Amino acid sequence: MSKRLYTGIIASFMIILLITSCLSFDSVIQPTDAIPNSSFQVEIAVRSSGGLIPSSAYFGVALPEGWLVQNNRFPFTGDFQGNIYYSSALTYQMEQLQPAASGYYWWVGESAATTSATDDRYIGTMTVLTDEKEGSFYLDYMIGNSNDGLNQDQSNNHRVTVVATDLDELAKENIRIYAAQNHLNIKTPSMNKAKEVMIYTLTGKLISYHRNGNLTSLPCGHIREKLVIVKLKMENDSFVMRKVLLQ
Repeated sequence: MSKRLYTGIIASFMIILLITSCLSFDSVIQPTDAIPNSSFQVEIAVRSSGGLIPSSAYFGVALPEGWLVQNNRFPFTGDFQGNIYYSSALTYQMEQLQPAASGYYWWVGESAATTSATDDRYIGTMTVLTDEKEGSFYLDYMIGNSNDGLNQDQSNNHRVTVVATDLDELAKENIRIYAAQNHLNIKTPSMNKAKEVMIYTLTGKLISYHRNGNLTSLPCGHIREKLVIVKLKMENDSFVMRKVLLQ
């Protein structure tokens, strides 16, 4: 066999591997219940098949408007470890390809994720932040890669029912969060103080975190964002999350 023919066969074989490589969902483990202004975690397992994929992996989720992906990233481990980071370009492409249902929007990100075998597996845990809405919501998930494009596989209609507990409603009625003189002020009932305070950008990036101590007044002059999301964890382990104007 000539060297040229051998090289051609190898090249053809590699092309076949690239063409037949694909990603598919193994499982999506999502809770069926949540509370408003809180968070929940989704465990997603993805498997590759067909061989080498020297490309970027794509991941997307259709969320209710007002919900966020914490820190705008989706960490994963397994045969390859990394983070899916939000991409505005891919989000726009997905909206053009398959517009989200009314009241929902696509969050789409990417990461380098080269697979080296026909059965590589990745497991990611995504944290979703809810808002004040209650009701039943249905999340759609999408995966793909830069060789085959978006929407290579989907896992749809994962229901989560959001209902406020009486304890959470009571906490929200008696809590005030406001900014004044470069400080974030928190007024809570004496029997249920805030033990953790988290401040996020509107895209879900954590920019400030405080725990323990007297969490009633925190400096916020160093925060550049004008509008932020403040999340409190109370002594009774309930959560309260509000949008606050800092300046």
